[in-house]
Amino acid sequence: MPIWFELIMLLLATYALGIVIGWAFWGREITAMIGSKSPADDNEEETF
Repeated sequence: MPIWFELIMLLLATYALGIVIGWAFWGREITAMIGSKSPADDNEEETF
């Protein structure tokens, strides 16, 4: 197998791993922000 092919596969695997880790981290953080909504916010009228 040519070295450039192995290098590209290694870079793609590293990129995919970074995407998965970043997605898991940001997904958990966004869920925490949504879940930490204070009860006082529920009494206010929503304006868009």
